[in-house]
Amino acid sequence: MLCLWNDFSSFAFLFFHAFIPVRTPEESVLRYHKVLRLVKSGSTKTDAYNSVGVDRNTIVNQAPIAELAVVSPDMFKLLRAGFQKGDSLQKFADKCLAQCILEPNAGLICAMKQANDLLDILEK
Repeated sequence: MLCLWNDFSSFAFLFFHAFIPVRTPEESVLRYHKVLRLVKSGSTKTDAYNSVGVDRNTIVNQAPIAELAVVSPDMFKLLRAGFQKGDSLQKFADKCLAQCILEPNAGLICAMKQANDLLDILEK
């Protein structure tokens, strides 16, 4: 009986936490790090996306949010201050991308991807 409860509680946790829509930059960063953690533990990116309940394109499109949060927390906080309830995460990701392609952020992101500290993903 205990095993059945553990299976159910695991399913409930995954269902309720994996399929909740992401509405804030912080939630996007958390989701990115869940995928990163799974990939670092040996999962393929596809399996990690499926486990977290997100498609590849969403992670790719919102990756600049998490990347900026890691390499330049102060700039992330500055941009985050302008993000209001109801704003588009994609527009916020575009603002983060504009900062991610500038040096020294671009160099740090590239180095962290090579060290497997960030997801090495590109737009197709």
